[in-house]
Amino acid sequence: MSKHTSPTAANLLVRKRNSPPMHSGSLVGGSLALLLVSTLAGTLARGKKHAPVIRVAAEQESARDLRRGAAMIAASVLLDSAFEHFNGNYENRAMFAAPCTAALALAAALSGTRMRIARAAAFGVSALVGTIGMAFHLYNVSKRPGGFSWNNLFYAAPLGAPGGLAVAGALGLSAMALEGDGPPQLRAALKSGRVLSFATAGALMATTAEAWLMHFRGAFHDPAMYAPVTLPPVTAAAMVAAAAAPGAKRFSLAGKLVGLTTIMGFVGSGFHVFGVHRNMGGWRNWTQMLFQGPPIPAPPSFAAIALAGRAALRLLKAGHIGSTKHG
Repeated sequence: MSKHTSPTAANLLVRKRNSPPMHSGSLVGGSLALLLVSTLAGTLARGKKHAPVIRVAAEQESARDLRRGAAMIAASVLLDSAFEHFNGNYENRAMFAAPCTAALALAAALSGTRMRIARAAAFGVSALVGTIGMAFHLYNVSKRPGGFSWNNLFYAAPLGAPGGLAVAGALGLSAMALEGDGPPQLRAALKSGRVLSFATAGALMATTAEAWLMHFRGAFHDPAMYAPVTLPPVTAAAMVAAAAAPGAKRFSLAGKLVGLTTIMGFVGSGFHVFGVHRNMGGWRNWTQMLFQGPPIPAPPSFAAIALAGRAALRLLKAGHIGSTKHG
């Protein structure tokens, strides 16, 4: 008689694969299709007109920037996680959660101020899945031979990558709070701009650490690779300084650095496109090199966080001008 064993939760979640579950070309097409569907769904849900919820212009514009930042980083995570998890053969079924959740966050961010409950749920799930994802990646590194060695940090699951999903959820929820959909205490804290400034600085530093690790693995062979590990920390310091001691000069400096960081995020993708071209076979062998070369969707995460920084500076300026007038 054959011996049968009942499947455990681990057996249902993890499946050993000898090959990827799909062709690389099919994955690229499917990822782009998911990105397109999410974008269309969010745009259609926005509607042509909606009643304004926010009275103060600074809050309205800041909430818009936060939504745009959430959409941008969600799109980045959608494509990046889909490609990187393909390299892991989607061995763990939980790997599908990242691109699917990012698609929900993208649609929610693009839907404007409508569908409040659905948006709150999507952003909340995004923040939760991103946090759990970081725990998964931490465990992935720790269980490998050598533990937290340089080799494992270079080639195992990237520790900070799922944080992008958590940041997308946090930005979306912050936008909703500024719109009046959330605890009054949270809205009051965000209106000052200080909390958002410190949070932006922290997100920039975390993203910089991830970029430094990957660029260090690449031996900084191109001088341009130093940009994402030097400019964002300076921008983060300027954001903290502007929040700690508001002033026109500090606002101006921080604003310029935020703008440069935004540009750097998009230019970085161009450098990564060229990096794929430099690999053996280049774009003629795109079904392989797209997954082996530098991640093209990753750099815009800097631009997404910079949008949150712009929102924070706007709120800081509004609060500073208001206090000056009352003084």
